Amino acid sequence: MISYQYEAVDRSGKRMKGAIQAPNLSAAEAKLDAQRLTPLYVVEGGSELTVENLSQQQFRFYKRTKASPDEIIDILRSLAVMIKSGVNLIESLDTISQHATSEPAKQVAAQLRQSILDGQSIDLAMRNIPDAFPDVVCEMLAVADEGGNLAKSIYGAIHFMEQQQKTKTSIKSALVYPAVLMSVSIVTLLLFMIVILPTFGKTFEGLNVKLPAITQILLSTGEFLKSNITSLIIGLVMAVIGAKYALRLPKVKAFVNTATYRIPMFGKVLQELALARSVQTFGSLLETNIPVMMAIQFAGRVAGYHPLTQAYSAVESRVENGDTIADSMAKTKAFPAMTVQLVSVGEKSGQLAPLLITAGEQSQESAERKMKAVLSLLEPMFILVMGAIVGALVLSILMPLFSLNQSIK
Repeated sequence: MISYQYEAVDRSGKRMKGAIQAPNLSAAEAKLDAQRLTPLYVVEGGSELTVENLSQQQFRFYKRTKASPDEIIDILRSLAVMIKSGVNLIESLDTISQHATSEPAKQVAAQLRQSILDGQSIDLAMRNIPDAFPDVVCEMLAVADEGGNLAKSIYGAIHFMEQQQKTKTSIKSALVYPAVLMSVSIVTLLLFMIVILPTFGKTFEGLNVKLPAITQILLSTGEFLKSNITSLIIGLVMAVIGAKYALRLPKVKAFVNTATYRIPMFGKVLQELALARSVQTFGSLLETNIPVMMAIQFAGRVAGYHPLTQAYSAVESRVENGDTIADSMAKTKAFPAMTVQLVSVGEKSGQLAPLLITAGEQSQESAERKMKAVLSLLEPMFILVMGAIVGALVLSILMPLFSLNQSIK
């Protein structure tokens, strides 16, 4: 028998560590599965998985344990359909946990079911699952749990999450092409300076050819990178770790947030996306009967853009003092005239929630159009930059060749 150290997650989502005896790794996995545990890692030996024993141990990492946003949306959609069809909440979650297509989704449904069986409300059960359900969704379902209109609120939560996913997907898709161009340019430049150019440099030096400035600069840079590659990698890793911890500091986080939203060309697009996100959140919360003041607070919280968050705080204060939401928004000068107009119409007609959602969708579509326009301007610039890099690389070789040819003549 071999001793295996493991870390695993039980059906309720709780992490645990321990040791298990088994003849081989597969048998150890089977034993954990029989105990209804999902392993995160299993490592041979009596010690935990550490950097020191990492290279000496036989171990296996397992699939992700966190459900993706799309999987959370699928869980909510299945839950809404079954509840609307008359199936009770516990049976619905039990069915979802049995038929979910991934282990993380099964764990989320199973943990929700167990928490509700233990007497928790659905919103509290969702909050107990780390990084799975947004706070806005939990608030929507908290009110629904009390009011009894759960299916409608779940559909509202689904719409909210789908809009957020749509925004993220559109941004990622728009940035793929520039990111690929930039990556190819950097890799090409590094390979040329570190691998290719030094070979030509030695040849030219052997022929006593005077190297032009551009060739000398590239050779010196390549030599520096090659000689200090280890230190540079360590420095880069430390810088990334340092930045990660620095971003946890409120002042640093606020500074980076402000700087991000002031990036030329992209800043305005990001500001409009923040507006769309917050206004849609405001409307979605009102649609599920969240109190107005609480909805304003959440809208400001999810904005992610400090001036807009402050604007929502100002709106909240003015509404508390008796102003209408539309007038309060207009006084902040942070909301577009069209949004203010739709809010005004919504307040007068009693259709505030759907008109807020419409205003948010309009802002999102406008931001996506602007994003495409900005990228259409940047693409030729990226191509010119790549052309300049390639031209510099070609010149760094051709110019010494011309000098050699002139000396021979």
